[in-house]
Amino acid sequence: MRNIDIRKIFIFSITFFILVLPYSRLKFGPLPIYFVDLVTIGSLVYMAPYSLKASKLGRVILLYLLFTLLTGAVELIMYRSIDSIYMLMRYSLSMASVLVLPKLILNSNYFRVLMKAVALSLVINAVLASSWVFPVTRSAMQIVFKQEILYPQKDAFLEDLEKDQASRGRTLAGNSNSTAFLLFTGIIISLTLVRLKIGKLPWYIFPGLILGLMSILLTLSRSAYLTLALLLGYMFLKKGSRKYVRYFIISGVFVGGIFLMFNINSSTVDFERITKSFDMATGEQKLGYGEEARVLSWTLPLQRVVEDPKYLFYGRGISINKIKRSKGGELQTDFSLRGGLNHSFFASITYERGLLAFFIFLSIYAKLWSKSFRELKRLKEARLIALREMVRLLLLNLVFPLLVAHYLTDSEMGSYQLFFVFAIVITTINFIHNERSNYISSIR
Repeated sequence: MRNIDIRKIFIFSITFFILVLPYSRLKFGPLPIYFVDLVTIGSLVYMAPYSLKASKLGRVILLYLLFTLLTGAVELIMYRSIDSIYMLMRYSLSMASVLVLPKLILNSNYFRVLMKAVALSLVINAVLASSWVFPVTRSAMQIVFKQEILYPQKDAFLEDLEKDQASRGRTLAGNSNSTAFLLFTGIIISLTLVRLKIGKLPWYIFPGLILGLMSILLTLSRSAYLTLALLLGYMFLKKGSRKYVRYFIISGVFVGGIFLMFNINSSTVDFERITKSFDMATGEQKLGYGEEARVLSWTLPLQRVVEDPKYLFYGRGISINKIKRSKGGELQTDFSLRGGLNHSFFASITYERGLLAFFIFLSIYAKLWSKSFRELKRLKEARLIALREMVRLLLLNLVFPLLVAHYLTDSEMGSYQLFFVFAIVITTINFIHNERSNYISSIR
């Protein structure tokens, strides 16, 4: 019997539950126990004896967590709700992958397990997203999404499941916007696997790449389309990434053929939603709710800080979207504090954790960009250059989800996905450093 490698099990499990099944859970009375939390706790316990000492960047991330805890403490005092404690725990766990994943990856074998697990998540999410859209497979998706253990059941969501109309692609990992973000993450890493040419590629790589691009188009997400344009523009301009462009051309031909073969039209996919979203040609057209909310999300937070200086140090709370103490003393959903005022990472972090927390988060993102340029320059080996470009593409994939959306910073599931991508970036940078040192040693 072959020895079981616990590290590989944790690497695969963390990847799978964050990217594919973050909402899967069991309920004990009113308390949901999420599998992704259990796996994260297990990995922390397993890695504790091996030292989880944080790097300089890790300490900045822990400082961001400190502001989350400060806001949570204030929220707990104000609302006296167990919800606050529960949400605090989940937000804290969502950042743990930054500490755990780099420690789990000991060598290229473990790094390959991580990349293959992300590539597998791509093909699963791509199948789910496209099957959600096509009428012929929608009934099967209704069965999948109705499983309480896989996805939380809400009345509005169940009603949407039954509608016989054009719909946007989504997965068990989130709505169309978060689905597109995860699909791009999978595509970038799968393309890097192909480019590295290390060993035999898994059978699901190429189907995942083709279905992934098609599913991104089917999300009808404006931020996804902008991200696609941004990534293609970078690939054209950057010599080390131009090989990736061939994938988009070949996949585009396949996707076009699939659209023609299955007669995909406006009755199947609401293409008019995209054309209307980007149509700003007429001078009479006013900004819609979503557009106006995104503009205000970059102006109102500063106004809020000026009016109420407490928002400089801590925000309104991380579970405030779910609870509010009414005059009668009952907890109820607070829709008035949601609206469109958090349609950017600037607004969501400032409102929920305070302006200083936003600058700390911004420094984390800027530091990762800095490391990708300052510390990864003058690489000689082709495979290390490919990994460097993967890091930069992953960081570029975050630009529009952060600028015009909020799902990565104002929900615990989004936080899991965001910090997991950060963890992949940090792990890859560390891996490049180790491989570069070995390469230099071998030629001396």
